[in-house]
Amino acid sequence: MKNEKQIILISACLLGSKVRYDGQAKEYKNIRKLLDYYDIIPICPEVDGGLKIPRPKAEIVGNKVMNEKGKDVTSFFKSGASLITYIAEQNNVKYALMLPLSF
Repeated sequence: MKNEKQIILISACLLGSKVRYDGQAKEYKNIRKLLDYYDIIPICPEVDGGLKIPRPKAEIVGNKVMNEKGKDVTSFFKSGASLITYIAEQNNVKYALMLPLSF
């Protein structure tokens, strides 16, 4: 019987990828210890949804996501969320470790 690890989604910036709005990472080296227990799929809803690196900082305002220049970027976040939901469903993912939007 094959012993397969569960798959978890983790924000790519936590793994050291420079995908944050400011072109930086928010790496936590201890997260790599999860590789002993899980298979990891790195994700970035903003980039996966079509936003560039770097990009203006964004925050939730009411029911929209607005960047600091006043542009509504909700559709990019929804697109990224839809793609990540699809990835999670296709891989039977039960857990995700993400950063909050304003982190």
